[in-house]
Amino acid sequence: MRDPLKLGAAYRAAANGCAAMLSEAEWAERLFVAVSRRCWNVPAAGRFIRSVAYRLADRLFANGTGVRDVVLAGVPLRLDVGHWTTREYYFADAMYEQMTVRHLASLLRTGDVFVDAGANNGYFTLIAAGMVGAGGRVLAFEPNPAVRQRLVQNVRRNCFDDRVEIASCALSDRNAEGVPLFVPTWDGLATLVPDRTHEASAVAGAPTIDVATRTFDDFLAASSIERVTLMKIDVEGAEMEVLAGMRASLASGRVRHVILETAVDRPAHRLLLDLGFRATHLESVGPVDNIAYAFGGSAA
Repeated sequence: MRDPLKLGAAYRAAANGCAAMLSEAEWAERLFVAVSRRCWNVPAAGRFIRSVAYRLADRLFANGTGVRDVVLAGVPLRLDVGHWTTREYYFADAMYEQMTVRHLASLLRTGDVFVDAGANNGYFTLIAAGMVGAGGRVLAFEPNPAVRQRLVQNVRRNCFDDRVEIASCALSDRNAEGVPLFVPTWDGLATLVPDRTHEASAVAGAPTIDVATRTFDDFLAASSIERVTLMKIDVEGAEMEVLAGMRASLASGRVRHVILETAVDRPAHRLLLDLGFRATHLESVGPVDNIAYAFGGSAA
């Protein structure tokens, strides 16, 4: 009888060995990507391919050698395919938050303004920057310094400095300094409100850093922007604070469309409906949803 522990160890060793080999030979990586895209969901073989792909992605990300040319929603980009937002697109042709990306494509045109609240490494910032063109503007808010550094690098390597403005503050309901941001190991879960994030267990006990917060109403008032075409808000439970700090912008229609990571039973959803927005479900993202809101009852 075969020892399952030994089989598991052999399986992991084989996957690690393949990933190590592929990380040293670009031609082999290209061949593997071609195969993985065809066989990602094939029984048995697909499982091993996924194991190798995730290990290879981890190596590329850790070594800083994963920058590749890709095309997302028709936008040519240079992205780190080892990052969790892009690895499955690269290896499996499975776009991260595909319906949300499609919604961006349905709304954004050359010259438009897009706001990314909780921009992380810039996945949506970069896609939007390609869509709005050199005549458009993208405002990316990312308070986590380590993540923001990758955001800056991604903007520069795509030559989008002419249209992307990166703000180091977090959007909230007040202008303040020294506000604690809880930063767990996984960079996608940093939050101002650890008790309200949908990944509270992962954030519990996380270290904090002090960040500045600002209301979007004040930010918009001090800018030359007349109207925001679309604003995406992904702030790990702090949605109400962000919305409270932009009530005037929302009520006046200066922000026409919003994508919010929330749920229909949460106050943030009800607030947007009360302010005259119509909601359309885009897709589920774990225990919450990406919901699109359009001002004035127009179709989302």
